[in-house]
Amino acid sequence: SDRAFHARCWNQVGIGIEMEGFSKDRRNFTGPLMRTVSNMVKYLSRKYGIAANATRVVGHNAGQQPGFGRTGLQNCNTHSDPGKFFDWRNLWQMVGGR
Repeated sequence: SDRAFHARCWNQVGIGIEMEGFSKDRRNFTGPLMRTVSNMVKYLSRKYGIAANATRVVGHNAGQQPGFGRTGLQNCNTHSDPGKFFDWRNLWQMVGGR
């Protein structure tokens, strides 16, 4: 009952992390923002027992990415963020997972 409208049908099975800025501008993904996101992913994955990997930690635009079928999620989301400029490789290095 305490959930926000964040990611359409994923609201019931997911935890959302919103980032400041616009996905179409690579300058928005600063070092401080990436450190904050990686710390949130680490914290939430430990707290809720969620694997910190590309099957369990996905962007709104995951339905548009290769390998989406492995997530087990329905492709109901129409968001396009975090977009092509989000550095997933850097996130996984900071989180220590993949």
